[in-house]
Amino acid sequence: MARILVIEDEEDIRKIYRGMLESTGHEVFEAPDGKEGMRLFRQMHPDLIITDILMPHKDGVETIRELRRDFPNVRIIAVTGARGSFNRLPAARYLGAQHVLSKPFTMQELQSAVAEALGSPAQEDGEGLKRETTGESLAFYQENGYVVVPDALSAQEVQIVNEAIDRDLSENKPLWRNHGNGRLQSVHALLAQPDLDATARPPRLLPLMEAILGQDICVEEHSVMIRAPNPDGPVECHWHRDATHLPNQPYHTRYLSIVLYLTHGSDATHTFSVLPGTSQAPELPALNACDLSEARHLIGPAGTAILFNTALLHAGNVRQTPSERRTIHLYCGRSTDAGLSNHTIFPRRLWHGKDEATRRYYSRPNLITRLLLERF
Repeated sequence: MARILVIEDEEDIRKIYRGMLESTGHEVFEAPDGKEGMRLFRQMHPDLIITDILMPHKDGVETIRELRRDFPNVRIIAVTGARGSFNRLPAARYLGAQHVLSKPFTMQELQSAVAEALGSPAQEDGEGLKRETTGESLAFYQENGYVVVPDALSAQEVQIVNEAIDRDLSENKPLWRNHGNGRLQSVHALLAQPDLDATARPPRLLPLMEAILGQDICVEEHSVMIRAPNPDGPVECHWHRDATHLPNQPYHTRYLSIVLYLTHGSDATHTFSVLPGTSQAPELPALNACDLSEARHLIGPAGTAILFNTALLHAGNVRQTPSERRTIHLYCGRSTDAGLSNHTIFPRRLWHGKDEATRRYYSRPNLITRLLLERF
């Protein structure tokens, strides 16, 4: 039988876990929070950790992140009774928990989770490094309100997407809107271009997106943006927010936006720009209270993604450049919250006949999509 460390701030619940686990022959150790749990783990080296998520001093997500960094092979079960935007089980799974449980659960469910976690293979070194890297991404986002993810799209995927955009420009130009100053946008390119489907629910980004918003994440808007070359025209960096934040939610994020670079971004091209941390405080600072010298003009090769809190101050940084800039813009919210956008028509093929997670992602259509689905 196994040596199991239970990290839980409520003593009565720790006693229940102890009774359940000892009845099947396991040896149990207890800690009231993540800080004490880390101390006991280093001292006892148990086979498995069962940790609550919402705890004082050091919560479960921070504990899992530290464990994965220092002990990549550790086996973890994460538990929470929180619901909605406070449910951090997706973040726990993203950081490497082998199993997650929502309270209340039965003794049989706990025993099954323990058997599954103990039976899972130890993490390979490469996988441990991957968890450490993704954990760092989530921590960076929590502090700054954005994170840059390289290689969200492969070079071949970028080529396929750009070819689809070229076709749409040729075949459906009236559906593209000219905003002036060299900016073209289409919120309807998905309708005629199935090769864009993966950009509406990008698989490499999905675990991080779910970790931030939770399992009730749903899509709000999809658009393609083209910024024309600007060899000698005016420059601009118009700072703005797209929505409010949730100051009491773990990542302060009500709506999440993703920008996918389809062309290379450098110090000599147009870029997407952010003011770090301007969405991560209880009160959102006004632009005139911010230090613009702290702005980050985000560069990266085609295929790079930027995930950001829509309450973050951000801008399209228009430079004098001979280069065109292409991006995909995606907005996501929660199916339990009000919608943010009513622009994109999402075609039925995106979810029809797909798995439950995909159907859930498209489960709250906006008004224009819903009307088309109901009446045509």
